[in-house]
Amino acid sequence: KDSNNIDAFLLLGDIVREKDVNQAIKIHQTVILRPQISQSKKIEAHIALSKDFIKSGNISKAEEELNNILNMDSSNKWALLKLKDIATENKNWKEALKYEKKLMKVDIHHKKNDESMLNYYIAMDYKSKDKIKNYVHYLEKSAAAENIHPESALELANHNKDNADIAISYYKLYAKHKPSQRTIAYNKIENILFDNQQYDNVEGLYRELLKNSFDGFALNRLVDILLE
Repeated sequence: KDSNNIDAFLLLGDIVREKDVNQAIKIHQTVILRPQISQSKKIEAHIALSKDFIKSGNISKAEEELNNILNMDSSNKWALLKLKDIATENKNWKEALKYEKKLMKVDIHHKKNDESMLNYYIAMDYKSKDKIKNYVHYLEKSAAAENIHPESALELANHNKDNADIAISYYKLYAKHKPSQRTIAYNKIENILFDNQQYDNVEGLYRELLKNSFDGFALNRLVDILLE
C-alpha cells in the first residue's frame, strides 16, 4: 500500500536525520510532493521536515514548515508548542503570548497547567515595552499561581535585587519549583547575604534547607561554611 510506503520513507528520514540532516530533508520533501498523499500523512511529513530544519539550525525554514502544519490543522498542538518555544528562545514575547493563548484554547489541560506561564508571557511583553508596573503585576500574578512557572519567580528576584528580603524569598521560590537550578538560586542568595554582611544567615540558609529533606548540595555547602 502507498500509505505503508510513505510510512517507510518517513521513518527512513527520521533515522537518517542524526547522521545526515540534508539527506533527511530531501527524503521528507519527496514525501510531501507525492500526489496521492493524505492530509494526515502530509502533516506528519511537515512535522518531520520541521524537525530536520531545527536539527540543521535553519529556524526560519522550520517556522515555515510549522506554519504549513497550522494551515492544514489550526489546532495542531505540536506545531503551536514548537512555534511558542522558538518565539520564547528569541525573546519575541508578543509571538510567544499569541501561541500560548492558542494552546490554552485548544487544550483544556494546557489551560489548567499553564495560566502561570500565560501571565509570565504577558509580563515579559510589557517589559519589552518598558511598562514596568504592568510587568511586575503579571509576574506577581504568575508567581502566586498553584502551578507556578518558575521563571516568574526568577524574574521577580532579579527585579527586586535592591530589596534583599524580597529577592531572597523569590530565589527560594524559584529553587523550590525548579530544583535542577537550585544551586544557581542559592548562590545568588549567598551573594545577597554576604553583600549585606548577614554572614550567620548563610549557615541558617542551608540548615533550613536540610530540615525539609536531604539535599547533597546543601549539606556540602554547610560543611564548607563550618570549616571556613
